[in-house]
Amino acid sequence: MDQVEEVKSKVDLVEVISSYLPLKKMGRNMGGLCPFHAEKTASFMISPERQVWKCFGCSLGGDVFTFLEKIEGWDFREALEELAKRVGVKLKQFEPTDKSRVRDKLIEINKLTTKFYSHLLFNHPAGERARKYLAGRGIKKETWEKFKLGYSPDSWDTLFKFLIKHKIPTADVAMSGLAIARSGSDRSFYDRFRDRLIFPISDSRGQVMGFSGRVLDANAREAKYVNTSETPLFVKGSLLFGLDIARSAIRDSNEAVLVEGEFDVLSAHQAGVENVIASKGTALTERQVAMLSRLSESVVLCFDKDVAGDNAARRGIELLDMAGVSVKVADLGGAKDPDEFAQDNPKGFTAAIASASNIYDFLIDSAVKRFDPKEADGQKKIGREILPVL
Repeated sequence: MDQVEEVKSKVDLVEVISSYLPLKKMGRNMGGLCPFHAEKTASFMISPERQVWKCFGCSLGGDVFTFLEKIEGWDFREALEELAKRVGVKLKQFEPTDKSRVRDKLIEINKLTTKFYSHLLFNHPAGERARKYLAGRGIKKETWEKFKLGYSPDSWDTLFKFLIKHKIPTADVAMSGLAIARSGSDRSFYDRFRDRLIFPISDSRGQVMGFSGRVLDANAREAKYVNTSETPLFVKGSLLFGLDIARSAIRDSNEAVLVEGEFDVLSAHQAGVENVIASKGTALTERQVAMLSRLSESVVLCFDKDVAGDNAARRGIELLDMAGVSVKVADLGGAKDPDEFAQDNPKGFTAAIASASNIYDFLIDSAVKRFDPKEADGQKKIGREILPVL
């Protein structure tokens, strides 16, 4: 038996696939909604006896390797390595591909950077400002640890020098998106993140793909949030902040709570709502929706009470509904965002999530707020927007 067959023989396909989407017993097989195309009636089937899967809607199918290649975007070697780790098989005969070498380099750089930023936040005098900032926003130390928060120092190239000192080639540091080349001919670099609270952004397996940094000074002229530039590893629209931590709670409850920002996630977890993830303050993407639809059959939208939040909620409803996901909307009451609500009234926040309303009530209320229902033109606009949905 070669190593591929050894790994395959020790892996349970049902267990692997059930970590991505809810499954139900269907006779001798297991089934669920296909994660590779939008559907509302389950046509995705798994044979536990034969250890194969097939979707009778889109005709895709295969074994455990092809499933991981398709759902994670991995090549065969990456899927094999991940499964080998799970079942304790030490691989010997497979040479890494160029793509996997680059990926491995960036993961190691991000891992080292996470430890560096975390050390500054938890243990170094330079991180005192960030520690006070977090305490002032009601974020507890155990939450810092849970989400691997960090601090980037108020200097131009501390991280860059740290990585170079650890024998990371300059080209690899630049490729990681953590350093920016200075203009001119000296070919020097400066850190992308300076004097910011750092949020590592991980994939569903907990591997850090990139970072988001928030300014500590409310009056700063620069952007409130800065992200790692897009790299072969980090594609912002394909990640959800907190997914690695919330994943088991989402699967257990068969429901995800979607918020906009990192602090919304932190405060929600402190309030006891652990199936919460964030779209990173951007419009929900089809790739993010696909990830959510694999994990649960229901999503509660809990966005900020402003124009941007309203727009994001309506866009999210459209995409999630097309993916066959049940959508509800939580009412924040008088709070401006989930962070404020969860901090001021944890029990009320939990109750609001549990009693989230259907999308039709939300869409009608949204339209009535934006268009005057007492005017003929407003009535026409409300009708045009709501009637097709109903």
